[in-house]
Amino acid sequence: MRPRLLKELFADLNYTVEASCGISQDALSDMEIPSVVCDGRRLEEGCLFICCRYTAFNGPEYLSAAIDAGASVILTEKALFEEALSKDTSSSSVFVFVDDARYAMAFIYAAWYDHPADRLLTIGITGTKGKTTTAYMLYGMLQAAGRRPGLIGTVEYIIGDEHVESQNTTPEAELLQHTLYRMVQAGLDSVVMEVSSTALQYHRSQGFIFDYGIFTNIGNDHIGPGECRDFNHYLECKSMLLRQCRTGIVNIDDPNIDRITDGHTCDLKTFGLSEAADYRAVNISYEITGGSPGVSFDVPDTGLKVSVPMPGEFTVLNALGAIGTALQLQIPEEPIRQSLAHLSVPGRFQIIKNTGAFPAPVAVVDFAHNPLSLQALITALRQYYDSKIFCIFGCGGDWYKSKRPDMGRVSTELADYVIITNDNPRFEDPDSIVKDILSGVPEGRDNYSVIPDRREAIFAAFAMARPGDVILIAGKGPETYQDIRGRKIPCDDSKIAREALDQF
Repeated sequence: MRPRLLKELFADLNYTVEASCGISQDALSDMEIPSVVCDGRRLEEGCLFICCRYTAFNGPEYLSAAIDAGASVILTEKALFEEALSKDTSSSSVFVFVDDARYAMAFIYAAWYDHPADRLLTIGITGTKGKTTTAYMLYGMLQAAGRRPGLIGTVEYIIGDEHVESQNTTPEAELLQHTLYRMVQAGLDSVVMEVSSTALQYHRSQGFIFDYGIFTNIGNDHIGPGECRDFNHYLECKSMLLRQCRTGIVNIDDPNIDRITDGHTCDLKTFGLSEAADYRAVNISYEITGGSPGVSFDVPDTGLKVSVPMPGEFTVLNALGAIGTALQLQIPEEPIRQSLAHLSVPGRFQIIKNTGAFPAPVAVVDFAHNPLSLQALITALRQYYDSKIFCIFGCGGDWYKSKRPDMGRVSTELADYVIITNDNPRFEDPDSIVKDILSGVPEGRDNYSVIPDRREAIFAAFAMARPGDVILIAGKGPETYQDIRGRKIPCDDSKIAREALDQF
């Protein structure tokens, strides 16, 4: 990127200059900046260093390093400056103060990359469940309609023909703006983006206004250290998207919809099963077609009758959110129908087909990793299968501890048999995670066992199951590894299920 004048980078910010730096705000604005850095490991002479909390390799401990490296300008919050340095610090670096450095960072990187979102149709999707599925639905609709979309989400970032494994559902501001810039350079004209509560809380997705913002639903998740304080804070973060978009497409059936839409600044359209919804489903049919459970329904007043090869009411609602957005974009009916009919979402209700000559269990791999998702998925499976449901799952280490008891309760109440295993224990003791899960199992329930090795757990389920039974392998979806004490150990639920199925 070419050097920028600070007045370009700071155009949308309110800021003050530390008085002891001896430079006026006007003089500062004409300073040329060769690079913008938010990672303390990449400091270089002449750069603008953005110092803030809650990002990797950043924080007040890097202020002295930035000075030593010869950063021309250091943008931070006054409290961070005073926490790390004496007010009479002798430095050639100019200190600039803003109220919220993370918020400012998003606008600075948007300017650094020439405001790429302004040259794209932008669609943001938030909610506890359904973000990924809705994103792939819309991505397919845009493609089928002849547009050139990109995608940013939990599974991957898609830039033209390039598929990049995702590290965060919504990346930090620097990577987000760089990804949008790359999409523009690649000739894309639109982007569908999952927007997490963490991204909204820490302003990763600021710096532009979404053309459309979709709200799917909300339940208890992402609450804990480094994330939301409690459910009210989580709800508040989710609602921020409706103050950062031009048109909101929201699930009218969600019990918290009034709180989510409170204070919105966008035009609102609604979807749901309620007759009050702008986009609703009627004549819903739950059916197995070609060996895969799916749904079909009509959308009144549109002429649309669609079929989706994924199960359950949650699929109907996800599809309605995507359909409502597509119709707002005036996408014709046929691209909508065709893209939904051929929908495939990595790690979301992935059925491992039986290619053998003998009857076998139905194996399903899904990313469901919170109580709401697990409950919805097992309930949906009951709509299609009269046989036993075996559920294999674990919980990730080092975060979301509060959900573990509910995972134990939901799984043992709804499935016929549960095998509790390891997910991504990270640096936490796997036995401690299992203990938390078991604390939620209702008294008297004995329809479970604990098999820590995930591969062994999957094979054990196949050994217990009979042809026609359902084996749900939940929690990791498209992931191909387990995170154990900082090491990524190969572990692909789909491949393991295929091996077990072939040996059945």
